[in-house]
Amino acid sequence: MNEWQHALPVYRSDHLTLREIEIQDAESLAHHLAHDDVTRHISPPPTTLAAIEHWIERARAKRRDGVRVCFAIVPQAKPAGGFIQFWRLPDADDAWGIGFVLGREHWGTGIFGEAARAALGIAFSTLEAKRIEAICLVANHRGNRALEKLGAVDIGIALQTADPDGNVGDYKKWEFHKKSY
Repeated sequence: MNEWQHALPVYRSDHLTLREIEIQDAESLAHHLAHDDVTRHISPPPTTLAAIEHWIERARAKRRDGVRVCFAIVPQAKPAGGFIQFWRLPDADDAWGIGFVLGREHWGTGIFGEAARAALGIAFSTLEAKRIEAICLVANHRGNRALEKLGAVDIGIALQTADPDGNVGDYKKWEFHKKSY
């Protein structure tokens, strides 16, 4: 069993804390996930507080199983503002997928870039990822721009492709490779 399966590393700065998602984050995440401009480009999220708590418990269990990790993005002196998650890709021991959500009141503050760079660093060092893949709906200009700014490589567009939850659409495919994260 890997050390991170027992507990995830924590990143702290003057602006935010990046730590494993916890049940106490459910109420704040429910607030952020209630806005269509936050959720319109992602798989349908849980919609009740109980469902979000269950999702958090499942994410923590999957970390213990070694197949998924989920970090809460916690701005200083505030509740969780979003999350970044990684999941092991099928048939690829060293490749992971990435997904993220950030509440709209945190857009443009710079905390996402800092949190994502820290999370990518943890994924490459602690999770020992060799490659991290992302897919983002072509219509999600904000998400695609964020991936580009983080240094992801655009590897093309997959037309009418299913995401990990089975939602079909036109997706831009991205890859991160270990460098200076």
